[in-house]
Amino acid sequence: MPLLQATSLAAVLVGSKHAFGLITWVGAAYTVWLGVGTFMSSGTALSISANSAAAPARMFIRGFVLQISKPGLLIYFVAFLPQFILPARGVVRQVAILGITSIGVEFVVLSLYGLVAAQLGKFAVEPRFVKLANRLAGLMLVLAAVALARSRL
Repeated sequence: MPLLQATSLAAVLVGSKHAFGLITWVGAAYTVWLGVGTFMSSGTALSISANSAAAPARMFIRGFVLQISKPGLLIYFVAFLPQFILPARGVVRQVAILGITSIGVEFVVLSLYGLVAAQLGKFAVEPRFVKLANRLAGLMLVLAAVALARSRL
């Protein structure tokens, strides 16, 4: 059933230029809102204590739940991946291969992000660093939203 739903949604998005355009503009507007909010944030430093560390298994589960609950993930799987599937061959097998490959790549990338974040964590207690990081992140979000909006023009 989920495969049928996913391919049906993909057909609607691919078949309706207006629906896909609307999703793009809504996504761009939301990204601008996030970017401006991040840019304008106060830059309050984190307080890190020895007792604040969570168990690795709990952090993994929280990260996994966060990743699978993202709506962008659904749009990626139903709008982008189907163009690489050959209907004449085993669709379920191809979807499984593409899905497992995507998950594997994302796992490696997010693990590297985690390692870098662990190294940079010592700077997160300095308000000046936090404010600079928020400004840069906000600017990048706004630039990404502009690029997304321009791609639909």
